[in-house]
Amino acid sequence: DVRKGEFDSSAEAHVNMMDFRVGQETESWFRDSFSLVQRFISEGGYRLYPDQVSLPDKMKSGETVTIYSRWRNMGWGYCPNNLPQWNYKYKVAFALLDASGKAQQVLVDKNCEPSGWVDSNPNSYEFQTTANVPAGEYTWAVAIVDTTKENQPGIQLAVNEETTAEGWVKLLKVTVN
Repeated sequence: DVRKGEFDSSAEAHVNMMDFRVGQETESWFRDSFSLVQRFISEGGYRLYPDQVSLPDKMKSGETVTIYSRWRNMGWGYCPNNLPQWNYKYKVAFALLDASGKAQQVLVDKNCEPSGWVDSNPNSYEFQTTANVPAGEYTWAVAIVDTTKENQPGIQLAVNEETTAEGWVKLLKVTVN
């Protein structure tokens, strides 16, 4: 009952980890409440993903485009992006990838805030931006980037879609005129 109460309180508080360091308390989790440990493994932490994205498949270089996205967190932990140590450094970004899979332009949506995504509630965003790449064929991609590391993907998304080696999730082909 004690472990069940701790587990339920952890879920309600949106924790990302449970302390299973060696000791008598840990042993009781594994001996008496292992099903809760298994549930934490499958349900705990944060699992962020876009469940809807609307992108143009044709556009002109220098043209303002609107990207719609909707995000969910299927884990019950929250992404602690709002902690002072992280200082909101993780942001949603869309990229235009060339044929080799390299990002030719990264467009950061500063209004998407992962720390607010809890309880699998959808969070919708409209992002107006300008793509400035040479004419050609590209692939739209998405990631949660680390803005302190040159907007490189920083948090792996909870998706089964094709992902580049850098961590971009490929979405849609686009022709830029």
